[in-house]
Amino acid sequence: MVKRFIAFCLLLLLSCTVVQAEPESRWKWYYSSDRVGMYFDTQTLHYDASKRAADVWTKNLNVNGEKIGEVHKFLFLEEGAAANVQYVYYRNGYPSVHNVKKVYIQQVAPDSPNEALANGIANYLNVKPMYPGGENRWKWIGATDTYSLYLATDCGKYYPEKDWYAVWIKRVYLSGYAYKDRYYCRFSKNQIATRYGRARNPIPESDDEKIYNAAKELQATGKSI
Repeated sequence: MVKRFIAFCLLLLLSCTVVQAEPESRWKWYYSSDRVGMYFDTQTLHYDASKRAADVWTKNLNVNGEKIGEVHKFLFLEEGAAANVQYVYYRNGYPSVHNVKKVYIQQVAPDSPNEALANGIANYLNVKPMYPGGENRWKWIGATDTYSLYLATDCGKYYPEKDWYAVWIKRVYLSGYAYKDRYYCRFSKNQIATRYGRARNPIPESDDEKIYNAAKELQATGKSI
């Protein structure tokens, strides 16, 4: 899998379009937290329209505007996935380069920095975003005495080779902390699973059942990426 992915990345570098930009507008902001601002490089951005895949460098600036790191990554807008292939860390202005030996393809969570990056690139290139987004993205599907449970209505994806329908779930706790996870439903066998968990049957009145039923309803609407 990794070898095929690396081969694809090399092919992408050789075949796709290089998007040029003026030096003064080279870096475009896409995300900020209370500690860091994130930007992507338009001058070295490569985009393969046929695969909806982007090869991009990003940089992080601290609150003082100092560069603290850069990441070379690939974004797969059609699949809702991303992979980091190289990191550069800065200490006292000096770079330390680290190549990723084993590439890990991660699914992009809604409202995450990687989705913001995908949206920034899509806006810059005027192409379709990774996910539709929107104000009514998160649908409430249940609650306990400690958290509320939501399902993202624009990120459902069906994998026919394994007969799984995947959805993103968010738990919002009373403290304000939010945790997101991806669940996989196989409606033909009444099964649900997380990425590294075993497939199981939903227990009545459990979170699994709420997620399973909401995912089944979402798939019936045809809203899938």
